[in-house]
Amino acid sequence: MKKLILLLLLITVLTSFTNTRKENTAARYAFVTDTEHDKAYDEDAKNGYVNITTGVVSVDCNIGKNAIEGQYIKHYAAEERTLNRDRAFIGSPGITNAWIYNTYDEAVASRRDWLAKKGAERKRTIKYFYVTCN
Repeated sequence: MKKLILLLLLITVLTSFTNTRKENTAARYAFVTDTEHDKAYDEDAKNGYVNITTGVVSVDCNIGKNAIEGQYIKHYAAEERTLNRDRAFIGSPGITNAWIYNTYDEAVASRRDWLAKKGAERKRTIKYFYVTCN
């Protein structure tokens, strides 16, 4: 009897560690597009503009485009801006955009299309941008 009680207690303890709660939000995928001015590329016709995009990131909470764009702007100011490089057209509508999709494949295809539409213009990818759900 003692062995049975001990076994049941052990099973209960072990299963309590393995059961985890999951939120009902499905993962979504996003990337952000923007334009920056890089003084190293200043030319008469192009003015040093570079099309930038983040990689596709996972969004595991229910936040919207504005929140993702805000996190991107903070990331850019902290990690990407230099003396020669800064976001272009700050405050202009439609320059900084967050794109959110339900599947990773949709997000990758959309990002690829966005890059292809920019043709031979200068492009740069921001690799270390992540979305937090705080």
